[in-house]
Amino acid sequence: MSERYFLVVGAIFLIALATAMTRLGRGRGGAAWAAAWTCLYVSGLASTLEADYPVVRPLVPFFGTCFAALLFYGVGLFTERSQRYVPKLIAATLAVSIARVVVRPFISEGASQLLGSVVIIAGVVACCLTLLFPRGRDHTLWERGLAIGFPAIAVVSGYYSWSKYAGVPVPPAILGWLVTGILMGSLKTGAFIALATARLESLQKEATRSIAVRDEFAARYREVTEQASDMISELDAHGTILYANPAHETALGIPADRLIGRDARSLAFSGPQGAVYGPDAERNDGQTQIFIVRHADGRPVTLEAVFRRFVGLDGQERIVLTSRDVTARVADEREREAIRKELEDLVQSRTDELRSSIHALEEAQRLASLGTMAAGIAHQINNPVGSILMSAEFALGAENDDPNREEVWRDALENAFDQARRCGRIVSSMLQFARNEPTEKRPEDLGAILRRACELTERYASARGTTIDAGCVTGSLPIVGSAIELEQAFLNMLRNAVEASRRGQTIRVSARRTARHAIVQIADEGKGMLPHEVDQVLDPFFTTRLEAGGTGLGLSVAHGVITDHEGILAIESTPDVGTTLGVTLPLLAGAPA
Repeated sequence: MSERYFLVVGAIFLIALATAMTRLGRGRGGAAWAAAWTCLYVSGLASTLEADYPVVRPLVPFFGTCFAALLFYGVGLFTERSQRYVPKLIAATLAVSIARVVVRPFISEGASQLLGSVVIIAGVVACCLTLLFPRGRDHTLWERGLAIGFPAIAVVSGYYSWSKYAGVPVPPAILGWLVTGILMGSLKTGAFIALATARLESLQKEATRSIAVRDEFAARYREVTEQASDMISELDAHGTILYANPAHETALGIPADRLIGRDARSLAFSGPQGAVYGPDAERNDGQTQIFIVRHADGRPVTLEAVFRRFVGLDGQERIVLTSRDVTARVADEREREAIRKELEDLVQSRTDELRSSIHALEEAQRLASLGTMAAGIAHQINNPVGSILMSAEFALGAENDDPNREEVWRDALENAFDQARRCGRIVSSMLQFARNEPTEKRPEDLGAILRRACELTERYASARGTTIDAGCVTGSLPIVGSAIELEQAFLNMLRNAVEASRRGQTIRVSARRTARHAIVQIADEGKGMLPHEVDQVLDPFFTTRLEAGGTGLGLSVAHGVITDHEGILAIESTPDVGTTLGVTLPLLAGAPA
């Protein structure tokens, strides 16, 4: 029987063996072993053809080396060992293959065959050690069988090399390879069948466990839903009720079994706020919906529900509806809303009353200030009235034969007219202030306003045993403002300083100017204030003298006046040292320095 005949038979056997191992041993080395036997066949085929075709001669050592490496790689996969060594295995295989190809022209054919056998035997030994000593576990029966069968490869490889070296006819050696291939193919196929059977049994056990877990879960789910206080139901895509738990009877008065098969929409007075059925349903999936259903006795029941869509085991779309009775909660919310509205109305009413009280108190404060300013206004009017009287007397005293009589009368009348207009402005400002109307702002002398406020406060300070020192208020401080309002503001600040002082203490008032501003300071030697009191002292109705009858409006009104005049009111206070009020107002534009 010729060598070519054995190669044809080997090719047929190789196709059957490789197909079986690849299909049965997927992921467990079947493909690697099929590739190994293919490499061995290609190496033998090249060895047969190299006499006629020298170009294929390098394929003999290359595929012979790959055969050994693929055998070992397949064993690693079969035993499920770590494959971290694969890059090193590939590098070593390439190195040995190249070395065999390089040295083959320089050695005899028998020596080359012997070298190939050494490589195959080394690979077989590595395979046997891996099969007999798997890491972390005991070897299986099939691993033991393969470990016993693998040495046959080493034996036939050695015999094949020896026959080439000794000149013994090759066909017996090829027959040995064929028998060994049948033996190893049977062992490997059996091992893979055993693995597939074990895997199938494992899958069956896992399926059995999964079914048991599913049944247990289904029973537990059924028990939970049956005992749940919330209503849980399952609907089909059209809204027909397929399942309802017993909580429905408690909330709706209808037994759960009588709900099955009914359209859920037939129970509702008003549908959910968002679409649950139809093409727009997915947008509302998982959102809370409020709707009203009909109780068995006809009364409405408000439900809060969540619709969730899913696909059942039969592939049909389903809706899980979880709802609860919120009728009592809605009623409570409505009652709370009514109470809240009533409280808001009450608060608004009390707020309006408080605003009226504040307005009345501000008016009282304003009238009190008017009373204090009355003397000052009388003083202001007294001067122009006196000037009018003098002009009248001067005009009446002119003799008939006096050639300048008409000029004297004209001067007297013009002076009387100017002084009368001045009285009118004073009275008009006072009336505007009394009516809480915005007063006209005109050029004024802040120094004169401040001195007049000090004069008006002197009697009040004297009655309380304190002194006002305004000696530093000299010169002119031209500004644009309302004399009445500024006078009230300074009166409030001075009275505040007097009330904060003790007998024998002095209140010092000063005024100076900078390039653009007039600066007024009123400093007392009173008890002072704490930092948090300073932060609140400008707030309406905040007072540190509540027991003494303080209203908390004096400084608040003064602050409003100063702010209205585009000024700044600053407060510095130290407990037991005193308080300084600083007022900064803009000077009249273009005023001489």
